[in-house]
Amino acid sequence: MRPGFDLSVGTVCFNCLAGILCCSEQLRFNQTTLIMKLRHLVTIPLFFAAGTLPSLLSGQNTSTVFSPDVKAGSQALEFRFGYDPDADSLAKRLHYQYAFNDAFRLRGIVLYRSDETEDWDYRYYRLEAQYQFLEDDTAPFDSALRFEFQYADGDDRPSRVRLAWTSKMDLNEDWQIRKNILTGHQFGPESTGGYLLETRAQVTRKLNDRFKLGVDYYGDLNDTNDFGSFDEQEHQLGPILKFDATDRLSGFAGVLYGISDSAADVEYRLILTYDI
Repeated sequence: MRPGFDLSVGTVCFNCLAGILCCSEQLRFNQTTLIMKLRHLVTIPLFFAAGTLPSLLSGQNTSTVFSPDVKAGSQALEFRFGYDPDADSLAKRLHYQYAFNDAFRLRGIVLYRSDETEDWDYRYYRLEAQYQFLEDDTAPFDSALRFEFQYADGDDRPSRVRLAWTSKMDLNEDWQIRKNILTGHQFGPESTGGYLLETRAQVTRKLNDRFKLGVDYYGDLNDTNDFGSFDEQEHQLGPILKFDATDRLSGFAGVLYGISDSAADVEYRLILTYDI
């Protein structure tokens, strides 16, 4: 574990979830408290992202615990920002997606990064194809498979193909859980020989029609050549806020804390999605 922290994954999860539960129960009976708390939760990440964007946002993690849901005809533009303050590294990502029917969706992605040593640098483009094969209308949960092809720019970065499985279950009207499992293989410069393995999980609670609070977990387990110990892998955990600003514009703000030695100490994420 990191120096100064004596926390297990279970303890962190319990504390985060307990905080969400207490907060949401309190807010349910106090509209003024709800507005004040959510104002801080939204404005702090937005101020951070907008006010310091030119000099900072160059993060590592721009991922989400993605949903299996596919809706025919839906299309959206999404902007993602991630910042790692220790490395003074910011990533910005843009993607466009379109669903051809209720089962199949395509997404195109480009990602840029900057840090203290260089200006904005194009890193990769990625094509994703997602197929939803289970819906909770006829099954206990929603589920989908996603295929990814990622081509890296430059002669010192590996490209990648990856297959991901995602599921989502609504426990009741307020609580939802998601799970992702991803495996892939690198090719090209600096590639590893084994198969990459990653897992993600999310728990959220609905506060009202516009806001959800939750907890995200990310586990990068390295590859099949050498999984290594827990501290040699990258494990992160942290709180998230989801919000609907308008009928078309939605957002996500979150902080991830490293709970293994190889993970970044802290990373910030901000995501804005516009439904076309």
